Amino acid sequence: MNGKMIRAVLVGMTMPLILGSLVACSREKTTDSGTSGSPGASSASSQTAPVTLKGMLFSEAPKDLPVVLEEFEKQTKDQLNTKLSIEWNTIADHKQKVKLKMATGEAVDFIFDAPWMGIMYNMINQGAYAQLDSYFNNDQYPGLKKAFSKELLENNKINGHIYSIPIVDILKDVSVVVLRKDLREKYGLPAIKSYDDLKKFYDKVLENDKDLSPVSGMIGFSDFLETEFENPNVFTMNLTTGDDWFVSLSPDGKKVEGLAIVGDPDSELAKFPAPYNTRAKLFENYYRYAEWSKYQPKDVLSQKMDNLWKAGKLASTGWLPVSLAPQSEADLKKVLPNAETEIFILSSCARNFAKNCLQTDFRANNSIVIPANSKNIDRTMAFFDWLFSSRENHDLFQYGIAGKHWEPIGNDQYKELEQIDHYRFPGYELTWNLNYFRMNTDAPDEVKKIWAYASKPESYKRKKLAGFIFNNEAVKLQLVQVQPKFEAFNEVAHAGLAGNGADFDAAAKKINEELRSLGLEQIRAELKRQIQEYLDKNAK
Repeated sequence: MNGKMIRAVLVGMTMPLILGSLVACSREKTTDSGTSGSPGASSASSQTAPVTLKGMLFSEAPKDLPVVLEEFEKQTKDQLNTKLSIEWNTIADHKQKVKLKMATGEAVDFIFDAPWMGIMYNMINQGAYAQLDSYFNNDQYPGLKKAFSKELLENNKINGHIYSIPIVDILKDVSVVVLRKDLREKYGLPAIKSYDDLKKFYDKVLENDKDLSPVSGMIGFSDFLETEFENPNVFTMNLTTGDDWFVSLSPDGKKVEGLAIVGDPDSELAKFPAPYNTRAKLFENYYRYAEWSKYQPKDVLSQKMDNLWKAGKLASTGWLPVSLAPQSEADLKKVLPNAETEIFILSSCARNFAKNCLQTDFRANNSIVIPANSKNIDRTMAFFDWLFSSRENHDLFQYGIAGKHWEPIGNDQYKELEQIDHYRFPGYELTWNLNYFRMNTDAPDEVKKIWAYASKPESYKRKKLAGFIFNNEAVKLQLVQVQPKFEAFNEVAHAGLAGNGADFDAAAKKINEELRSLGLEQIRAELKRQIQEYLDKNAK
């Protein structure tokens, strides 16, 4: 089965997902047609009045983006008559600016957001993002209908509605660290096959190369140093508070026994089976973040880590999806032509290419949202309809101008040309789609092998409680108060800067007590009630 067929199978899977859902507060949604979050009377292709759509993305704008936008405008003058004005921010600034602009009502037409950023559900709760149901599976928007299957859209609903455009090129991109192979060999170390090996490598960097930082931060971002639970009935779920809930089900999987969050008292931990009924075991990833924080650059919360790697100041990247590994190597070789890189896969079972390893809720990690107060919702969705209507349209934004930045190799590969350095678009923010993936022909065999593994349905494992939808209506006021507080603490904790051992326990206890005063216990009780209700209906 080729990659395209495999991806089609994956998209067609009807397995439900874990969905930390919030019920959006009502807010008037005004489009350019004067409707409330539904397409205007005219078709997407007939709207020719000039418009400039304002977008918000993070990272750096590609150098040749103006050239690509000019080509886009030329191609679509008679069809869309649309220009794009994109604001680019650092990832930390992006979150804050999104919250500020949504609070002030400043005009923005599309925004990158995602559950992992910690603000998406809260924004939906506040009514900041428009419902987009009517734009999908709609013949007025054939590109969207073609690119997003009913199953994929169903998996990405929040409280029964579509609030985002899923940006996904595979159901789970295997998480890796790209490291300096030339340095490892210089230190006389064997190939890195475990976190212990990686730690020895980082220690050697500190010992031998004082001008380098071992790893970019934040050290606790995404899958880096995450706990791999051996008990299948103990797991984490990122729902609504800005951080993970630790969940314990009964041995038969029919009863929710424990729901804990960092800083909880021993009485909550006692509801978990051994050895997860101890603080040191259940929250061990937080202690590891602190232990490993010495390997990060100074000022990790303000540094632009991508720039440090590109400048040759790091011995390894932090967490990366494997699809970005080839670009990381190319970036490094610009400043260090003789440098060599290799990959360390973060998940132990994925390192062995095991079946039933990649846990997924069959939900996109990244997405585009449309502010509810935008006056251009129809026109914005018409742009995305055009973008996803054909491989040619998609590839213009994803790869740049064919013959200048890249050249196509068949329908599923591409070759970078000399000018590619002037146009490396962060597709994970805007353009990734299951229908239009291409593999770089120059990608290392290791990357191709990992990608092939992640393209096989048998590599995946359905997350526990997949299909559970949390309805926040009963505790939405408490969530608005709890989430921002915990989000701020969590950013510091994941950087390993909240202390280790007793120091971390004290800091976590302090924030936990504050959250309790703001409604954490009401959230816990409602979450437990809804999970149990779900289990009663669905547990076998």
